[in-house]
Amino acid sequence: MQTHKYHPYNAFRGKWYLLCLILLLAACAGGPTTTASLSPQKTTSSQVTPPLSSVPETCQPTALTTNTTTSIPEAQGKATNAELWALFFADPQSIHTGQEIKIVWRMTGSGDFQIVARHAGNIQIKPVWGPDAHGGSSWNRPGDEWGTGFKFSSPGCWDLHTTRDAASGDLWIMVK
Repeated sequence: MQTHKYHPYNAFRGKWYLLCLILLLAACAGGPTTTASLSPQKTTSSQVTPPLSSVPETCQPTALTTNTTTSIPEAQGKATNAELWALFFADPQSIHTGQEIKIVWRMTGSGDFQIVARHAGNIQIKPVWGPDAHGGSSWNRPGDEWGTGFKFSSPGCWDLHTTRDAASGDLWIMVK
């Protein structure tokens, strides 16, 4: 019969594996909120980042139409104390991660226009450019107009959340 000798290295190795397993499980169990930003955005003391809402696991994208004047896809968002519209310069039904898309916004109300994109898991990104105020256009919807560029980091349901002083709005899209 063969006997195994105790060796301190073997005891240490077993404890090391156990420690690694515990750390891995703790990391996967959840932790602090992760916020991702694809580009810096200028901030002022009056700018408030809206709190993250829970983005549903099953996405119900906002209904799309084709604008009769521009022939470009548009959608009306759900808003409080305002009216919100988005004009997509890409097919909103085939947006992929890493693809930069231009979205023009119209929102009624007053104050600075702010926007973030929110995804399940408390991921939040800012536009890669904008919002840039537009002086005028042929797009006939109520409110002031801004342009933004977004590059989505993950597939799934994204809530495009807008704010202006006492107004806020949301528009949901699916990213592949």
